[in-house]
Amino acid sequence: MVSATEIIVGIDVVDKKVTFEDRLDCGKMGVSRIFKVPTFFMTGNCTLEVERVKVNGEKRIVVKLVTKE
Repeated sequence: MVSATEIIVGIDVVDKKVTFEDRLDCGKMGVSRIFKVPTFFMTGNCTLEVERVKVNGEKRIVVKLVTKE
């Protein structure tokens, strides 16, 4: 299993509420029912697009935050 911590500029999680740039409600942070891991429950105002790419023969995951504004 691979784990990494990244900072996403503009996203705040306060009291389990996820907001983008302090104005757009993106959803809430919680724990998944089955696997009991931290999970974003998105409202639809924001989505996360995940893409797997190879860079110099190394596998990477690129995650993009897309807002509906």
